[in-house]
Amino acid sequence: MDLSSAGLAFLGDVALMPGKQVSLLLQFQEKEEELRLLGKVVYAVATGIAGYSWRIGIQFLQFAERRGCNSPKVLETLVQFDSK
Repeated sequence: MDLSSAGLAFLGDVALMPGKQVSLLLQFQEKEEELRLLGKVVYAVATGIAGYSWRIGIQFLQFAERRGCNSPKVLETLVQFDSK
């Protein structure tokens, strides 16, 4: 639903617990490469949208060249999408 360089929100059938760390694989039609990101669940709220039970918000972990962080190269790609 929403994507920025700080995080994303999407619709799903299962509520994820806030604080849970997740690994994400994002694919875009405009790019052949996949983006691998680490994030933390910030919220899961019930929706009134048919076919989806939950809206889930993810905050991306820090972008840095060290273990447990997201690659700064991924941030560059996200900023490009954020500016569109």
